[in-house]
Amino acid sequence: MKQQILAARADSHCNQTIFLVGGSAGGTHALWAALDPNATVPGWSSAAFPKAVVGLSGVYDLTLREPPPLQRIIDDIDNYTNTIENNFIGWELQYSASPISYVYMATNQTAPARLYATESDPVPHQQAENMMSALQDKGVDVIEYTINNSSLHAFDYWHTINNHTGMCVSREIIAFLNAHR
Repeated sequence: MKQQILAARADSHCNQTIFLVGGSAGGTHALWAALDPNATVPGWSSAAFPKAVVGLSGVYDLTLREPPPLQRIIDDIDNYTNTIENNFIGWELQYSASPISYVYMATNQTAPARLYATESDPVPHQQAENMMSALQDKGVDVIEYTINNSSLHAFDYWHTINNHTGMCVSREIIAFLNAHR
């Protein structure tokens, strides 16, 4: 993902302006890339970070089990991290792979973020709420929206009205990104 971000920044059409928007696992990856300062990819530095980031139904703490997520999500996390969640080593590795574990390294350069979930999302909305709290504690400009009376997931609610703002989620996100050009 970092290599793709660097390639996009090098493209003359993007004017070195990168935004990350992801749904579900893509939301997880968007926050991870926005927070991870690890320079394991040549050319990666805080200068490559996105200008703004949006997560739709992302899993931000791979160890969070309250309220219990669907077993399918737990199985996906175990598979993705090549761990077993019911032992200490598995939990430790899952946490270290979580975007929330990178928040302690957040700097003033951390991109502003918008996090979305729905009340009955297959990924519990507490994921977004906890991530928002962690980012706020570091002074990051972040807002989290849990859309009430909905079980839609990720881009399925792209054209839904956000009951907190009265705006369509897609238009709200586009306005947020445009404000950070």
